[in-house]
Amino acid sequence: MLDPEQSHHLRDVLRLEMGEQVILSDNSGYDYTARIMSLDGPVICRIEGRARGASEMCVAVTVYQAVIKGDHFDYAVQKMVETGAAAIVPYLAQRCVRRPKNPEKFVERAQRIALEAAKQCERSVTPPVGPICDFSEVLEQIRNGFTIFAYEREDRRTLRSLLSAGCPERAALIVGPEGGFAPEETEALLEAGAHAVSLGPRILRSETAAPYVLAQIDYACCTE
Repeated sequence: MLDPEQSHHLRDVLRLEMGEQVILSDNSGYDYTARIMSLDGPVICRIEGRARGASEMCVAVTVYQAVIKGDHFDYAVQKMVETGAAAIVPYLAQRCVRRPKNPEKFVERAQRIALEAAKQCERSVTPPVGPICDFSEVLEQIRNGFTIFAYEREDRRTLRSLLSAGCPERAALIVGPEGGFAPEETEALLEAGAHAVSLGPRILRSETAAPYVLAQIDYACCTE
């Protein structure tokens, strides 16, 4: 039996009918083949099969995305989910223009967007959106791990050259705000062991950087 929101989506948005086959997920990494048995009230489905989901990236990437203004953060979350992020952590950098007055509502909205994006692109897992943290907390969380940060002033190391030495099973990706990283933040990231990479000759917007990197990691590490 599906919950009211899921029932509404299948019956009133997708307009599926009795007997149709659907793919369901319980956020465990598995997909379930099911058939619609009732559309009256809560939708009832009969499970017919179970298989490990094939939609997840082979590298589990946690994206630390600086909070950005307007609806740009919403867009970034949507596209990060579509391009394979395993988790999303919003954080506050020195040059963040936007600082949410209600952090809880900000995260709740981002999580709803992540859920809708995961449904749309048929992810087996909905990436969690963590609570907003400070830059100092980001530094603590990335220590001893494989970390990439997109840096517009890096002119030697590209993401391709970094990954040519081998792909990790897990990675962190750090994206700065509209104004980029402050010099002391760049220095702190390097001291924490993060790898600065160039994203090419064009300066990307903050909301574009993470999906761009995720797509490259997917291609370099997960495409046979």
